[in-house]
Amino acid sequence: MYGTNGSGLQFGEQAYDNNEKRIHNYTNMFSFHSWIGVSIIAAYGIQAIIGFVSFVFPKIRMDFREAVMPFHRFLGRIIFATSVAQALIGNSMYWFFTFETGAQGISCYYDLACPKHVGVILNFYVITMVCYAICVGLMIGKDSWRRQPTLDEKKNQ
Repeated sequence: MYGTNGSGLQFGEQAYDNNEKRIHNYTNMFSFHSWIGVSIIAAYGIQAIIGFVSFVFPKIRMDFREAVMPFHRFLGRIIFATSVAQALIGNSMYWFFTFETGAQGISCYYDLACPKHVGVILNFYVITMVCYAICVGLMIGKDSWRRQPTLDEKKNQ
């Protein structure tokens, strides 16, 4: 899990370093999208550290873990929702810079005649992302789908 997250952070760092200056000639951290992204990365890092210490470190008492769990779940939901919002803002910014200031102009988007059908792909991606977020929200909101304690966990309580 942490390896996948580390790879994602590395990919995000590479996009951070190259994307804005190479494509749009803007400096980093000029937009709301950038600031939300950095805030999400910081919040995720803090939650990962607190979660590791609270739930993996063997010397932590069970009553402390039970007290931390609701906050951990709540903050995880907030981070996920903010990540989806940040991705939607990023797609809007990409759309703006690609079609409003691009060589094709906005007309190719409305006629669905843009090169490589970028507008169709972008719209499909956004719809897929929203559907994914709805599915995740439904899954984490249903109490009967929560992980049940194992026999060992019940015995050690």
